[in-house]
Amino acid sequence: AKLKESLTSDLLADKSSLLPLMDHYQRLGGGHSGKLQGWFAALAARQSNAASVVCLGTSITMGEGASSFATTWGQRLAAGLRTRFGVAGGGRGWINPEPNELTTWSPPVTVTGSPASHNGFSPELLTWNFTSGCAWSFALNGDSADIMWVGNPGDGSFQYQVDGGSWTTVSTSVTYRDGQITHVSLGAAGAHTLTVQYLSGSPVYIDGVREYNGDYVTGLQVNQCGFGGAITSDWAGVVADPHTVPAAVAALSPSVIVVELGVNDYDNSIPASQTYSNLVSVLAGLRAAAAYTNPPPFLLVADYNAFGFSGVSDAIWQEYVSAMYEVAAGDSECDILDLSLRMPSTAAANTWGLYASDHLHPASNGHQMIADAVTQFLSPA
Repeated sequence: AKLKESLTSDLLADKSSLLPLMDHYQRLGGGHSGKLQGWFAALAARQSNAASVVCLGTSITMGEGASSFATTWGQRLAAGLRTRFGVAGGGRGWINPEPNELTTWSPPVTVTGSPASHNGFSPELLTWNFTSGCAWSFALNGDSADIMWVGNPGDGSFQYQVDGGSWTTVSTSVTYRDGQITHVSLGAAGAHTLTVQYLSGSPVYIDGVREYNGDYVTGLQVNQCGFGGAITSDWAGVVADPHTVPAAVAALSPSVIVVELGVNDYDNSIPASQTYSNLVSVLAGLRAAAAYTNPPPFLLVADYNAFGFSGVSDAIWQEYVSAMYEVAAGDSECDILDLSLRMPSTAAANTWGLYASDHLHPASNGHQMIADAVTQFLSPA
């Protein structure tokens, strides 16, 4: 209690005196702060109900800088949690549907036509408007999948097929809400092709696909939902509408929501005080807008000083990190993992091969290091 009371002081006013306390708080870890009890309860029930980690964030969460989908921190987190808690197998969760959103690896999807992006929907803040000739073909490895889409009265239809089989039609002319789910059986576990294509009417908004491999009902799921260049204002501006992004996030049935935001705020001239206000709004909006029986706790991930290479001092970045500590201090179900205590600035003399050639994003080793830290923090002991 004394620790929480200390952290509720004005973190932005006297950061130098706070550093020892911040370090001590981090050493306690998520298993000891008491704020992630809802997640630990879901984790304990993994043999009867799937425990779902939903990661929201920037291009770092999307996986930029890694050499492959498998080496992104979201996928390595899934592997780490499953190994630690004795869970065999599992799907890759949310799959980014647009290859042009990434530069260092390509998601397992082939795009036909030119689906147009539309802001303010889906767990990644972008949905895609399908018109005539538009299609996605996902190379999946599992036994079932979800197609997530936006419903709205009067909207059009799409269709899907598995492994070149018969087509099934889905009308999106239903109650207005993002996070509408069509669950698809792929057959026996293994390699399958799921094709989703435009059929008729307009608009037809499709968010993406979620892959399962024995983890639809039980086990551990990790969904990495990133948006390149995302700032906290992007999220704060949409979470007030419960029918949009909050509904899409809720459709992923989160047991804990990991939020990796703030790193782009400095680059967009957003002051740390505004980052604090935006994050408070984001957490409140996501929590209040969906009818959760048991609202999931949050874990804020404060990034390393990613813009150090461009001249941003560690002291300046600590203003933003301190703002995140303040958010966590004022929220009884929000914890914080501080990567700036674990990973060097991108301007450091020795970065140990953790960062990609753009000096901004983590390389595969950096993604693994993030995954290791999050795995530890999401473990009860």
